[in-house]
Formats: sequence, structure tokens, C-alpha cells
Amino acid sequence: MTVLDEEAAFDREFEAKLARRRASRLVRLGLRPVAWLALVPVWTEQLAHACQFPVDDQGLAAFLRAAEQAGLLRRREPPDLADLALQRVEVWLRAAPGLPAPLIAEAVAAVAALEHDAPRVEALAALGGRLPAPVLPAAAAAARGVRDPLSRVAALAAVAGAPSLAAAGTAGSMSETVGARTDAAARALTYEAIDAALTVSAPAARAEALLRVLPLVDELPGASGSARLAGRERVRAALLQLAEAPDVEPAGRCRILVALAAGKSPGQVDVALAAARRLPSPERLEALLALAPHLPAPLRQGALGEADELAVGLTEPHARTLALARLAPALADAGQHRRAGQLAGAIADQRVRAHVLAQVAAVARAAGDTATASQVTTQVLTDPAGTDPELRVRNLTAVAHGLAVAGDRAEAGRLAEHARSAVAELPTSAAASAPLYTTWPSAGPSVRSRPTVG
Repeated sequence: MTVLDEEAAFDREFEAKLARRRASRLVRLGLRPVAWLALVPVWTEQLAHACQFPVDDQGLAAFLRAAEQAGLLRRREPPDLADLALQRVEVWLRAAPGLPAPLIAEAVAAVAALEHDAPRVEALAALGGRLPAPVLPAAAAAARGVRDPLSRVAALAAVAGAPSLAAAGTAGSMSETVGARTDAAARALTYEAIDAALTVSAPAARAEALLRVLPLVDELPGASGSARLAGRERVRAALLQLAEAPDVEPAGRCRILVALAAGKSPGQVDVALAAARRLPSPERLEALLALAPHLPAPLRQGALGEADELAVGLTEPHARTLALARLAPALADAGQHRRAGQLAGAIADQRVRAHVLAQVAAVARAAGDTATASQVTTQVLTDPAGTDPELRVRNLTAVAHGLAVAGDRAEAGRLAEHARSAVAELPTSAAASAPLYTTWPSAGPSVRSRPTVG
């Protein structure tokens, strides 16, 4: 007998033993229940019980375990009902832009069935712009069902801000009636959202909630001027109190003051600026810089002057760098190009300094202040930090890019030539990336790429 014959005989014997084991296993499980397994492609336990699946005294659960161990079936857990509900809502949201009003009602019902707060709030926000008048009560009920107080305010605000689409396409007095009803419902929801925001316990979360409803107060549909004023005063008074609360982080205080300054209510700018000036000095600097873009010219210049004094007085290097990096572009935008260039040049961090100088040069050049733009360019060319060839390439390219965007392509090309000269001093590994920073022709029509600085 050859080796191949021996292997073939072994295979036959092995397959015979395997067949006997399978047959024995089937007999132990029972031929009848095994045959029932093959009747349908998928069984559920509920279906098996309903059909009186033929198992012996061991019971259905024991049979299924034994059949799974024998490799006759594969069990899987039923899908989570919450996941199914979320998938259903996601399908509705994908179709939301084209849904007619009756289907929007079904979508809102699906949203109300969601168990967790976050997807329910997100879904209501996505459907907010598609809610017609008849669906507003159901959407409001879904919003009220949100458990987290801050999330509940966000949900109510999303529903309250929904425009009326039910009135679109109707004519005459019917359109006016539907629109009036929708305005009344949206007004009531706005007041409800304000009340809910004011009752949030944690100060930081309450501030966030009030910021959510603040835009709605200025747009109260169908409300009289006095009603809008009363609503604004309630929200504004609460926000001003929180803007000076020690439990609110500095970033949160700045957001409050900026939101108040950007609002439509007369006098809010003065109130926000006064509140910013009452803050301790580090936070006052942040607040003044955040408010500056929203202030009229005279107030802006004063706020930036105060911020200048505070920033220059900082002694901690990192805080000073960050403050000057924010202040210099703000001064340049306000027309104070020379002072902006001085502060940018005083930044200790080499990469940050080059980036801010590029911003100031671009703003000055765009405003027609070629003298300051030229001075800033000279600062870059004579910067002592330029002894590092790679950093010099980055610095020169950053300013060249800013000038090119501002329209001064001749000066941008001149700086790009300096950058190309610096490339020759780079190690081979660094020089390989140098073309990314030196792609401006002396008088080319466009900038091909924007460099990364810092």
C-alpha cells in the first residue's frame, strides 16, 4: 500500500467516524425537532412557542442550547428597541426636507419614542424648520419629555423657533388664522423655554440655557413691542447676573457678554461693556477682546486701548504671547496698524510672532497703509530669529502669503525670493518640503497654496 493509499484510507475512516457522531447527535437531539429546525430559515422563541415546537421534557431553551453546540443553528440576540427607534428616526430625518405635513407628524411620533435625550434633541432641532401648526403640540410634548434640564431647554427652543409651513399655500383669511395660531403656539413655547432656562440649577448650565433662548426673545412671533421688551429684560437681567458669577468659567462669561452685545436690544452694548469692565483683570482682558468686534467704532477704540494696557502689563510669558497674538490683529482690524505691528513684533514666540506679523501686514496693505506694511515686512527680514533657516523660510512665506492675498504680489514675490534663498541653507530632509512655502511667482496671478505657520 502506498502513502497515498494510506492517506485515502485514513480520510475515509475519519469521515465515517464523523458521520456516525453526527447521526448519534441527531438521535440524541431528536429527529423530529431537528427536522422542524429546517422548516423556516429563521426561528424566534416566540414563534417556536406559538407553533408548539416539538421538544421533549428538557424544554425549548435546553434544546436550543444543545442544537447550537452541535452546530445546527446560530443564535443572536434581538435588536435593541432603542436602537431600532433611533434608526427609524434617522430615516425620517434623511427624508425630512421633502416630507409632506402628514408624514412630519409620523416623524415627530418616532422622535417622541426615543429613550435618550441627546438624539431626541438633535432630531427636534433637525425637524424644527419643518414643523407645521398641527404638529407643534406633539413636538412640544416630545420636548417636554426630555429629562436633562439644559437639553429640555434646547428642545423647547428648537420647537419654539420652528416657522409655520402650514400657512404656506393657503389663501386669504385661512392663511391668516393658521399663522396667528402658530404664532401664539410659538410664543407660548418661547415663554416656556425661558421659564425652563431660568430654573436650571447649575449657574454654568443656566447661562448656556439662557443663551439658547436669547435669539428667540428678539423674534417673538406676533408679540407686541412691550411683550418683547419684557421677555428680553428677563433674559438679559439673568445673563448679566451670571456674567459676573464666580461659578461661571471665564469663557462662559465672554460668551454671555458677546451675545448681549450682538443682540438687537438698544443699550445692550453699553451694558455688556460695563459688565466686562467690572471683571478681574485677566478675565477683563478676554472679555474686552471678545466684545471689540461687536462695538461701534468709538467704544471699540476705547476697549482695545484698555486691552492694550492689560496685555502689556502681563508678566507670565505664555499668557502675554496669547494676549498679544489676539490683540495685534484686533488693533489692525480697527485701523491701528502701527500699534498692531509694534505689539506683533513684541511677541516672544518666534512662530507665533511671524504668523501675527503676517496678519498685520496683510490688513495694513489691504487698507492702503503701505508704510506700515513695509515696516512689518522689514521686521520679518531683520528678525534675529531668522538665523534658523527653516524658521526663516516659514516666517518669510507667512508674510508673503498675507501680502499676496491682500493684493501686493510684487512685495509677496520679493519675500518669496528671500525664502527661496533660505531654502538653500536647509538640510536635505527639510529642503524637500520647501517648495510648499515658496510657490509665489514675482508677479503671478494667484497664490497656489497657503503655508502652515507655527
